[in-house]
Amino acid sequence: MLKKLIIATKPFRKKFGFIQGASLWLSLLKEKITAPGQLFRVHVPGIKKPIYLRAKTSDIEVFCQIFVHGELDVKIEPPVNYIVDAGANIGLSSIWFANRFPGVLIDSLEVDSNNITVLQLNTKDYSNINIVPKGLWYSATTLRIINPDAESWAFRVEDTDENDPMGFPATTIVELMKARDSKRIDVLKIDIEGAEKEVFESDTSWLSNIGTLFIELHDRLKPDCSRVVFDACSKYKHKKLVSGEYNVLFFSA
Repeated sequence: MLKKLIIATKPFRKKFGFIQGASLWLSLLKEKITAPGQLFRVHVPGIKKPIYLRAKTSDIEVFCQIFVHGELDVKIEPPVNYIVDAGANIGLSSIWFANRFPGVLIDSLEVDSNNITVLQLNTKDYSNINIVPKGLWYSATTLRIINPDAESWAFRVEDTDENDPMGFPATTIVELMKARDSKRIDVLKIDIEGAEKEVFESDTSWLSNIGTLFIELHDRLKPDCSRVVFDACSKYKHKKLVSGEYNVLFFSA
């Protein structure tokens, strides 16, 4: 029993120290006594505001990826003035970026209404985080979720008619920059369950205006995703590393 406890808490203790790490691990155990889908809150060392998670969902795994395993914790060269979080889910990556780069403008794109409800709760104390209820796509069109019964982090989208009652608006990288009167996105995080294939199959000249790209690829959902993304990126000078689920590309100015 003790050996299992030591193994389970090791990444928490390594990240935050013995006391704070063990405390965070224990706080996540509240999930065990919370009804499925119901909210419980945790406090991350170094972050003043609480973070809300849904019990017995993928929220806990994503939380650990970001705050415990540090998948976004790579060196990013300044300046950082504008961040786009495409596929923000409940806001965990946006919160991480907001604490890493205080005051920096963050547009958090999310399309699922249940995710947005928790996203709003988690980011209400961050005036620099702006929720954009749109999907990232290659054109400004209308999309719909094709697997509404999937886990909250696994929703996939496709084109639909603008009159579809289940439809929602899509936006593009270029539109986002225009809306902010910005010529550059310093950090772009993309985790959109396969839709990256459509985004990168189209005009990707906007890549010349990206500083650092975090992208999770989904070849298991849409074969050839990786090839399409890397072919597009190969036209622009960059360095690449892998951090957990993310491919991280650093583009030269």
